[in-house]
Amino acid sequence: EEGLISEQEVRQQEAKVAGAKAQKERLTLQLDLTKRFLHPSALERARATLASAEQELRLAREKLAHCTVTAPVDGLLVYKPVHIGGEFRTVRVGDTIYRNQAFLALPDMTAPLVFCDVPESELSRVRVGAEVVIVPVAYPQMTLSGVVESVGSMAQSMAGRPGWQKYFRVVIGVRESDDRLRGGMSVRASVLSYSNPDARLLPRRAVHWERETAWCDVLRGSTRQRREVKLGQADEQCFEVLEGLEAGERVALP
Repeated sequence: EEGLISEQEVRQQEAKVAGAKAQKERLTLQLDLTKRFLHPSALERARATLASAEQELRLAREKLAHCTVTAPVDGLLVYKPVHIGGEFRTVRVGDTIYRNQAFLALPDMTAPLVFCDVPESELSRVRVGAEVVIVPVAYPQMTLSGVVESVGSMAQSMAGRPGWQKYFRVVIGVRESDDRLRGGMSVRASVLSYSNPDARLLPRRAVHWERETAWCDVLRGSTRQRREVKLGQADEQCFEVLEGLEAGERVALP
C-alpha cells in the first residue's frame, strides 16, 4: 500500500492547510478590527448624522412656530400695502417679507385716525388743532368731527404724481367712532382753516375779475350797479366780503 499518495501531493495538501490557517487568522484579525474600530466609527458617524438631523428638525420647528402670528388684542385684521416687486400692494401667497416689515395691523377703531396728504400749496391752511369734518366715502350720509393732530415736517412725493409735486402727511384724530367704520376706508376730510361767524358771504358765481380787482353787479330795482369788492377767505362756494357790500344787498348771478 505504499506509494498511494506522493510526497508532492502531501506537500500540496500541507500548503493548502497552511494557507487555510493563514486565511483564518487574517479573517479573525479583520473581524476583531471591525468590532474594535470600524464598527464603533460607523456607529459614531450614524449617531452624528442622527444628531444633525434632530438639530435641523428642531430649527425647522422653531421657524414654523415663528410663522404663526398671534394677535395681542381682539380686532379686525387689516393687511397693509407694502412695496413688493415694484408694486405697492398687500401681500399674496408666495411673497417674501422681511424682518420688521409691517404687513398687517389690528387698528384700534375706538380711536380711529385719518391719514391724508396735503399739497404743498395748501399747507398754510392746515394747522395742528384745526377742526375737521370727515365723511366716509362708503357712507356719504355719515358726518364725523375730528381735529388735526399732526402735520408732517418733511415734504414727500406720491406714487403716480409728478416728482415736483410735494405733499405733507397730516394725521387727523376722529372724535367719535361708529360700528360701520373699518380700517383702511377712504374718507373726505375738510379742514376748517378759517372761521368767522359774522362774515358776509358772496357766491363765487357773482364775482368778476378785472386783472386783480374783484367786482360784482349789485341789483338796484331793475338796474345793475357795478361795484368793486374787497374779498377775504374763500371756500368752494363763497368768498368772504371785507369791503364793498353790506349784508342783505342783492347781487346778480350769471
